[in-house]
Order: sequence, then structure tokens, then C-alpha cells
Amino acid sequence: MKYHARHAAPPGGGLLCEGIEKSFGTVKALRGVRLWAPRGEITALVGPNGAGKSTLLRCVVGLTRPDGGSITWDDVPLKEKVQRSFSFMPEERGLYPQDTVRQTVEFYARLRHPRARRDDFFGEVISSLGLDSLIGRRVGELSLGNQQRVQIAAALVCSQHCILWDEPFSGLDVEGVDALSDLLRSRKEEGIAVILSSHQLDVLERLCDRMTVIHAGRAESTTLGVYEGTREWEVTMPDGSVETMPDTHEVRARLAHSMSWGGIFSLSQKNRTRMRDFYDACSRRAREEE
Repeated sequence: MKYHARHAAPPGGGLLCEGIEKSFGTVKALRGVRLWAPRGEITALVGPNGAGKSTLLRCVVGLTRPDGGSITWDDVPLKEKVQRSFSFMPEERGLYPQDTVRQTVEFYARLRHPRARRDDFFGEVISSLGLDSLIGRRVGELSLGNQQRVQIAAALVCSQHCILWDEPFSGLDVEGVDALSDLLRSRKEEGIAVILSSHQLDVLERLCDRMTVIHAGRAESTTLGVYEGTREWEVTMPDGSVETMPDTHEVRARLAHSMSWGGIFSLSQKNRTRMRDFYDACSRRAREEE
């Protein structure tokens, strides 16, 4: 798939949240959170349910007003005009079930792209996400996984400078996860800052350059380096035998298929990753501070 170049600034600069505070009544949702998401990198935003991840994303795009702290883009205070160029996708779907896939994606494309560019971009996104055969179907008639693909397509056509997505891999099959991963890597290469909030650490490990862990409203960050693909799966078969398999696209597809019809009794991650180790260390520190 060939991707068209976008008019984005080169890597360097990006989104910086400093000392973000937010309370809802007596609940302290964010406690001086810092998030740095450079252009040309993919940043993982992870943490347990209720930690404050969604609240932070909503503060960045202007849906929630923080009580304190600062948010800058390319070293200047974030303006509403720049916020409108960000691609924000919440965990909850926001699609009109009576519209077709084409109508849905074209509506969002019209908001951001001139006519000549919009036609090329529409076809690129639809094809990349495997929605070609569903283009005339109503959104409400689709499976939850295909509805998620439509939501991603709608969000992608808005991705001019920064992507902030909450649980984008939810409901996707193995092929969908890989297609979305390729699309996000292409946006990264174009100098877009990408922030992904997800509980799927194995997917984030393969994609992300850095991670920020939020626990009880506090944040810690680290860089991850290049993913070397050394993770393996320990698979227990129905007869009780155990096999070790490498973590590759082909193996993940085969495991997903086997799990669906009972060909595998259980599977687990055999070797830990740097992302998992850092996540667990942050969780331990947070519990000690409580």
C-alpha cells in the first residue's frame, strides 16, 4: 500500500502536558501528570481502569478543562485551532447506525480535506482497513469488530498533527490489529505524534517508542527502544502437552483461530518484556504510596 505524504512538520516538537491536575468532586483524577509525546513517535498511555488515562486525553482535546498545569504543542500553548486538527477517538463508539460506511467516512473526510485530496485519502483508508466490500452497508448492520474498523477509518481521516486514541484495538481480529499497526507506523513516519491508550501491552510493545504509566492519577514515563520480537507463547494443548511458539503474525493468527474452536486449552506469555516490567514496577510503587 502506498501512502500519500501529508503536510506535517518533521519529527521534533510535539505534545507536552506538564503538571496536569483534575478533580471531580472529592475524587482526584489527575495529580500533576506529565505526558511527553514527540512528533514522529508512538507513545503508549497505560494503567489500570480508573487511573485517569481517558480524563487526560479529554483534557488535551478540550472536552474536559484541567484544574491546573499546562498543555503545549510544539513549545507554544495549545490553541483551539490546533486542537481541532487532532484526531481523538474515545473508547465508546460514536457512529450513526443508519449511515453507510461510505457516508460515515466521507462525512469526516469533508471536515478536514479539500475535494481532490479527500478522494485519494478515502480510498487509501478504506482499502487499508479491509472495508472495500462493506462500503455500501449500514454501520448498524456490521459486527462490532467491523464497526470498530469504521470508527478507526473516520478517525484516521482527521489525523493531521496528533492522534489520541482510547482502546483502538478493541474488538479487532488479528488481521485488523496488524492492518491498524501498519497504518499507525505510516503516520509516525509522516511526523505525526501518536498516543495510544490500551490494555493490550503485547500490541503496544511492538508499536511504541515510549510509554507513560498512570496509576491513581500519577504518571511515570520511560523510552522503550526497538522491539526485538523475542517474545514467545507457551501453549497448552487439549491433551495436556505444552508447546513453545514464537510471537509472529502467522503464529498469532493460528492461535486466534485455534482458540475460537477449542483447539487450544490455554496460552500464556512465556518471557516478560520491558514494557511489562516497567508497568509492574510503577504499580508496585503506586501501591506503596497509598
